Amino acid sequence: MTRAHRPGHVTASTLIVDEDRRVLLCLHGRLGLWMQVGGHCEPGDATLAEAALREAREESGIPGLRLDPVPIDVDVHEVRCGAGDGSPAGPSMHYDVRFLAVCPAGTTTLISDESADLGWFAADELPSPLAEGVVQQLTPAFARIARP
Repeated sequence: MTRAHRPGHVTASTLIVDEDRRVLLCLHGRLGLWMQVGGHCEPGDATLAEAALREAREESGIPGLRLDPVPIDVDVHEVRCGAGDGSPAGPSMHYDVRFLAVCPAGTTTLISDESADLGWFAADELPSPLAEGVVQQLTPAFARIARP
């Protein structure tokens, strides 16, 4: 569960959707790719859903997110990841459990130190370069959101 396990570990991320069915993506500062918000589990996270919600709040600046506690996706991918102890980043597998959160109407975002940018995008107008695995989250996410 922790990044100290260098061969691989579980991470938690969140696809944030607004009332217009746009998705909030961050331009990851280190990877230079647009993706959902998320990251490593912390000792205070009792569940993966709690980790995903904490990361979503930290990286989007949005209070009042409504998280669906049932994951919409799991993605396994290799990244260069530090152990959190200041040692250099090395190859590691992330077992990323992905959740859906709906944001309140009229909300504003706040870019965190981990992101170069945040943006709202329609599903048919996603930015580039886009991280692998983003598109596969859209169908299960939108299936859980009732159309107005």
